[in-house]
Formats: sequence, structure tokens, C-alpha cells
Amino acid sequence: MIDRLFDYPALSMSIASGFFFALAAAIGIVALKPVVRLRRSGESSGSDIVEVTLDGFSSLYGILLGLLAVGAYENLDNMEKVVSREASAISVLYRDFRGYPDAQRGKLQQALRNYARQVADKSFSQQALGLTPSGESDLIDGLFDALVSFVPRSKGEEILHAQALSQFNNLMDARGTRLTNLTSRIPAILWWIVALGAAINLLLICMLDFPLVEHLTFGSLLAFFIGAMIFVIASMDNPFSGAERVSAQAIQLVIEGPGMRQ
Repeated sequence: MIDRLFDYPALSMSIASGFFFALAAAIGIVALKPVVRLRRSGESSGSDIVEVTLDGFSSLYGILLGLLAVGAYENLDNMEKVVSREASAISVLYRDFRGYPDAQRGKLQQALRNYARQVADKSFSQQALGLTPSGESDLIDGLFDALVSFVPRSKGEEILHAQALSQFNNLMDARGTRLTNLTSRIPAILWWIVALGAAINLLLICMLDFPLVEHLTFGSLLAFFIGAMIFVIASMDNPFSGAERVSAQAIQLVIEGPGMRQ
């Protein structure tokens, strides 16, 4: 159910998340205001302690969110590079196949084209649902069988075949990395720490003893930022699902390019 939220634009949903946290903070401030004033009993020391605690805790919590944001973004960026590598390997391998004899060229190119279309049209849709792609394994195995069955008859064909095999290994490496990282996410224990930290931050904000208008303004803005930040990190957590997921555009461009288009 929660995963469906990530199918909406990240900017809109991060703002919505921020408003949700801001509303929670505002409700908490209003609800706890009488309790805080009763405990104050004319002294400001209690509020000073809360302010110091909030300042220190917010710094630690901000570092945690910052590290998670960097880690999630780097993972997303790395997966985009992996898909680009896979697309590049497909393009170069298809070009190498042009040097094969007519009897093998068409078979190899068609097998590679079928694999690329399977990945672009079906695999990424399955990945977006959290499923391991089905169908591409048989196609890549068939391509490999067709490739290794070729017997070079000249030195030129031998060199070309070695280059094609090397490029096929690059393709397999990129594909393997993509499949291995389908479920790469921030560990659940860290998300529990994030949730606990957010709750403590909101509680400390509500326990401050400011005039109501200033308290609501300060508390809501801080809570808004925390909520928006958490959603942005969560939206990047799984690079192959959600509205901001890694797409198959690089592979699609190769398929539609003049070198492979039929």
C-alpha cells in the first residue's frame, strides 16, 4: 500500500509528506502547550534544556538523513550507469555482428534484438513491481549458444569473434549487476531509526515553550522539512520502482537507433 505512494511524482508527494509532518507538529504543539506551561511554573530552565537537547539531537539526526540521502542517490545514479553500460554493450555487440558471415549475422542480430526488446518492454515493468524479470534469461542464453557455436575460418573472423565474446561478457556483467541490485535498499533497521528520530524531533519541538504563533511557525517549518526529506530518501531507496525509478530509456534509444532499427 505504501509503495503505491512512490508511483506519484516525488516533488508532489514530498510536499504532501512535509505538510503531514507539519500538521502532526501543529497538533502536538497545541495539545502539549497547557502541559508545558504547567510544568514551567514560572521558570525558563525547563525550556532551555529542551532547546539544547533539540539542537544537539537535530544535528545528529540531520547527519543521519544526509548520509542516507547521499547513499540513496549514489545507488540510484550507479544503477542508471549500469543500464547505460548494458545499452552500450548491446549497441557495440550488434555492430560487431555485422562483420559475421551472412549465415550467422542475421541470426545473431535477431537474437540480440529480441533480448533488448524483452528488457526494454517487459523486464523494467516487472522490476517496477518488485518482480525478478522473466523471459530475458532464455533469450540471452540462446544468444550465447548461437555465438559460441560459430567457428572462425580466418584470422580476421577470429579477432572479430574474440571481440564479440568480450563485448558479450560486458553485457552479461551489466545485466548481472542490474539483477543483483533489484532489491538493494536501505536496511530496515535504519528506517526504524529514521522513524524513531522523527518522532523524538517532533516531541522535542512540541515541548518548547514559545508563544503559540511563533511556536507553530517554527515547529511546522522544521517538521515540514523533516517529512519532505524522509520521503525524498524513500523515493530513491529502490532504484527500479516508483515515479523516479531508473528507466529503460537508454536501451530503448539503442533499439530505435539507425543501427538496430528494422
